[in-house]
Amino acid sequence: MKVKQETIKMFEFEIEDEESFLKYFQQNFILLKNHLMSLKGYISPAITQYLDNNGVCYVVSNNCVINKRKKNNPNQDFTQEPIESTQSKEQSPEPKTVIKEVEVIKEIEVIKEVEVEVIREKEIIKEKKPKVYYRPIRSGEEIKTDMPINIFDRINSGARVITESSIEIFGIIEGIVACNGDYMIIKQISPKGNVLFHDEALDRKLFNSNELMLVTYKDGTTNIARVEK
Repeated sequence: MKVKQETIKMFEFEIEDEESFLKYFQQNFILLKNHLMSLKGYISPAITQYLDNNGVCYVVSNNCVINKRKKNNPNQDFTQEPIESTQSKEQSPEPKTVIKEVEVIKEIEVIKEVEVEVIREKEIIKEKKPKVYYRPIRSGEEIKTDMPINIFDRINSGARVITESSIEIFGIIEGIVACNGDYMIIKQISPKGNVLFHDEALDRKLFNSNELMLVTYKDGTTNIARVEK
């Protein structure tokens, strides 16, 4: 038997009610789908069925004690601000689903070691002209492509932009952006916006000014720098 230690990213949910959890998970599915979920609190059959149907890895940890590795910075709290609503202020707010991003150690028991050659074929795409948008990307709109994208206006809350190539966004981001290309150019991410670069969420605090920021990915590390004029 062999035991291998790995560092993975896990999201810990403290669930108070089924409706709030499912609503939050559906809205942030792109951000959460490739990570391990630790579920505590009220876990209904509808919740487990939804996660199973969407291929999400999760553990029910109501009775588990997980040793968390300490970081220099405190755990980031991913509790989101409520989405704009037409409900009256007099009505009681909906219960929140609290999520914490934690770093855990995963022990894997290797039953049989098999030598396997894995070759990843990455499609070689010739230089293509980018798709250019001079208008806002509206709420509910989804753009999904392997082409480079240039957006000269805002991305509204509820909109999704996903590309396997590079992207340049010159307006504020209030929706979800996912990029797996060579680079991103971003000016501002609002508190409601979420940006993933090679499956890693970017820190909104680094994109809250009117300066253009260049984001690149090299040797497994994300690098951020100001764009010189």
